[in-house]
Amino acid sequence: MTDSTTSFEPLEPHDPSLNHLARNMFDKTADYLQGELTLIQEDYKLMENLNKATAAKYSDMRHIAANVARSLHDLNEKYHSLEPLLRQIDQIEDSVNKLEQAAYKLDSYSKRLENDVFREAMFESFWDLRINTSNGTLIVDPPAPMFWEPEPPGKLLPLSVGLTASKIKQGRGGLIAEPGEERFQNGEK
Repeated sequence: MTDSTTSFEPLEPHDPSLNHLARNMFDKTADYLQGELTLIQEDYKLMENLNKATAAKYSDMRHIAANVARSLHDLNEKYHSLEPLLRQIDQIEDSVNKLEQAAYKLDSYSKRLENDVFREAMFESFWDLRINTSNGTLIVDPPAPMFWEPEPPGKLLPLSVGLTASKIKQGRGGLIAEPGEERFQNGEK
């Protein structure tokens, strides 16, 4: 039998520089593999930190969403409690709009009526009609000027001759007689 030898045992003497180069190669390969493992470990640490930051951010967002949902629920409850009042406000607004339209119509009507009355006063005049009892003649007095101011209220002006008086109104179709009041001399009735 021959001596057993392993492949790791040198059968021949090796060159020492070759040993040095092989050792250098193994050291550098070990350093390379160690660097790769360190890099993978750092990547895992970075991923762990990112996951923790993302979890914290999502937790904050969950709290914010819960607060928003709670606030929205509170606002909906407040809106439902205010809804009858809002309906009343809408009804009041409709009533105010109708009242405003009625006021505009009334204003327009009063302006038309004022214009009609002014036009009547300008184009029609009133005449006083008196009967003289001593000689039976009819006395017609012309209308007073528009700027004439009457006597204070409650003071009766005496007539020289008193009987039933009427007013004659000059209308578009001629003279129109209207019944008047009785007037007596010295303001007595």
